[in-house]
Amino acid sequence: MGTPEVSRQFNGEQKPRSTFIPTVIEETPTGRIQTDPFSRLQKEQIIYLYEDVNNVTSALIVAQFMHILNNPKSKDIHFYIQSPGGSVYDGAAVIDMMEKMKDNGFIIHTHAVGLSMSMGSQFLVHGSRGYRSCEPNATIMLHEPAGGGNNGKIEDQINSTEEGAHLKTRTAMTYAANSNLSYERAMEIITGPDYFIRGEEAVAMGLVDQVDYPDHNPNYAAALKQMNMDHWELHKRKAEIEQPGLKKTMPDFGKSDYSSAPSPEIK
Repeated sequence: MGTPEVSRQFNGEQKPRSTFIPTVIEETPTGRIQTDPFSRLQKEQIIYLYEDVNNVTSALIVAQFMHILNNPKSKDIHFYIQSPGGSVYDGAAVIDMMEKMKDNGFIIHTHAVGLSMSMGSQFLVHGSRGYRSCEPNATIMLHEPAGGGNNGKIEDQINSTEEGAHLKTRTAMTYAANSNLSYERAMEIITGPDYFIRGEEAVAMGLVDQVDYPDHNPNYAAALKQMNMDHWELHKRKAEIEQPGLKKTMPDFGKSDYSSAPSPEIK
């Protein structure tokens, strides 16, 4: 995944000053190979979208799916989504390719990382049922497509409005067909303001199948889950508070009060 500048770097051209891509060194029977982490992930059938959806990122994702389709190591593909969304048309190409992969017997594990918003949330929900997950700190957002505002001829404005209505209908249908939401509820959600979701609500809505809380730190996991539940509760009761989502107190994570801890002895 990457912008045109990053893609050129992968092809051996000079990298831009503002972009740093680490180098991965592999030892092979024929010697050492230098590559980038994204190409290395591709070998394990892992795709990582870390920016907006546009014609370049869409083409790269589709190309990776096509490569896996023709050179499969297994039937499992992991698609990590960290994206604010982007072009509906470019995203449609990715969704159609995901469905084609599933038709060919592949299981697409989708993972919400950081933020999976707008078209990113549509990629997330199009993973294989039972294999869609959300990191505990991830944010998922649903909304209707945004139009460009055509100020040209009246007929062009009418056509743009009709096209926008079609894309909005398709967006609501996409969520309804791949989640627990009815079409009417999906349309209601995307017609309102941007709808931000955390793990537990995403599971209840059927957008993902599980939240991957950390096993090694149960106190932290419990605190995260409670915060996600609290966020869901805000949606359920539509409460008016001073600042929605702001917690005035935090759990103590099972730790002692630092103020009562003895001062270290100074030698």
